[in-house]
Amino acid sequence: MTNKNANLQEIADLLSTDAAISSKLISISNSAFYRGVSENKTLRNAISRLGIQITKQYVDTLLQRSLFANKNKKISIFLEALWEHSLACAYASQILTESLRIKLQEDAFTLALMHDIGKLVLFQVIAELQMKKKLGDQIEDKEILETVESHHVKFGASLLKLWKFSGDYIEIARYHDTIKEIDSISDGCLIVHFSNLLVKSLGYGYSEALDADLLETFSAKKLNINPEIIENTSGNTKRFMDEMSQYFK
Repeated sequence: MTNKNANLQEIADLLSTDAAISSKLISISNSAFYRGVSENKTLRNAISRLGIQITKQYVDTLLQRSLFANKNKKISIFLEALWEHSLACAYASQILTESLRIKLQEDAFTLALMHDIGKLVLFQVIAELQMKKKLGDQIEDKEILETVESHHVKFGASLLKLWKFSGDYIEIARYHDTIKEIDSISDGCLIVHFSNLLVKSLGYGYSEALDADLLETFSAKKLNINPEIIENTSGNTKRFMDEMSQYFK
């Protein structure tokens, strides 16, 4: 509907059919980041305050959030950490794109939110196999993580291609860890590559915080990122996560 330039009322009419999404959007519009002089009480007012593009981002986020739930306690811990990482990467990518004044064909927030889709699905598959007793309960965490890390990029790219996502989504899913393998690197891939490393250095993820000189990374050099941009992106990503993550529990 947004691609067809639907107006605010048409978007509100669509979203009003889902009470959970409607109430969340109203709450988000009244958060510290978006709060106005008066409190929003209607979905139309909430969308008007957020804008249609930001509203779409949060609808994508709310819909994807449910995919990270699982009854397998061991896997659910990994999924929650992966969710936190994906959300932080999405915020960082949006902030970085705005700071660098780069215009992308696709939305930076959603590109980053989907970059680890392969990990999400592989974790869910492993959890299901364990629950059906088709995979040993005694498999070590290290083995699970090594399996997911080894196969998630190819798996994620194949899934997004099957689901008919655009080439930018597929490229980022496939090469966000091995960006130098791309012949012609898009700005979107560079943005998500750097944001992925940045939020890992901030501790968002299921592994230990990344200890690396971000200025020396391949994507930082290609994007001409300086210390001020890193500090701004890091600080604002933390603030967004501290304030907004509560709406996606």
